[in-house]
Amino acid sequence: RSVVIFNLKSLIMIGHKAGPYLSGEMDLFRELFGRLRPGDVAVGDRHFSGANYYAEYLNAGVGFITREHQALKVEKLKAVQILADRDLIVEMPIHSSHRRKNPALPKSIHVRVIQMTAKIRGKKETFWLVTSLLDPQRYPAQEICGWARKRWKMRLSINLPCRYVKGINI
Repeated sequence: RSVVIFNLKSLIMIGHKAGPYLSGEMDLFRELFGRLRPGDVAVGDRHFSGANYYAEYLNAGVGFITREHQALKVEKLKAVQILADRDLIVEMPIHSSHRRKNPALPKSIHVRVIQMTAKIRGKKETFWLVTSLLDPQRYPAQEICGWARKRWKMRLSINLPCRYVKGINI
């Protein structure tokens, strides 16, 4: 497994970490997290999502944009403010099991959810982005979706090509 963090504007790599296949991407990311500064915005996939992680990012002053966690049901979250069609601020609870492990976590956080449609692996998909960028004037939904698309393009560009011979990855 590997995790790479880079600047989306300059496309310069800030850091990378590799580990055995059984290591988790979030564990590798935590080792790089100190390279992010307050005011930075982490743009990641659903492996970096979850209310407990979002609270940690916010506590460090780091913003975030991620695809929604596969278990998240946006329609069940309490809407705090409707910004536009498929763009709203919601209250996201933090599960008690995470709060038991880390009592400093709040019971809930406010996040913005934006519905996005994109081609993923050749198929059109509609999904939610979750972000800490709550101000729609400063951060229009289209710009946030653009950052997510750019991250996906970078993700595809850093994949190393693999060859398979008799089912063995070489």
